[in-house]
Amino acid sequence: SASPSQSTQPDSSPDTPGRFTARELLDSLASGPVQVDPQRALLAAPVTDGADALLEGVRRLRTEQVQVLDAALRRPSLDEVFLALTDHPEPSGTPVPDSEGGR
Repeated sequence: SASPSQSTQPDSSPDTPGRFTARELLDSLASGPVQVDPQRALLAAPVTDGADALLEGVRRLRTEQVQVLDAALRRPSLDEVFLALTDHPEPSGTPVPDSEGGR
């Protein structure tokens, strides 16, 4: 199922070398891959714990002295929910018809 997304905006590159990258700090909180936009220094992570995950993510970043400029919790859009519920690959071994309806 789809989950809220946590976004944080650190004031430096999200993956600069150091003790931990911002992505690594948020990985264990995320229910899916952490997305990084280096142009905007933005991280987005799907989470299932909502506000608790957002607060913990900000706490982890601050502990590692990553200054957070903005943090937000966003609910998934209807499209994101639909895709999460329906966009799954066919199980292995299940024949998938080709475009002409054959096997």
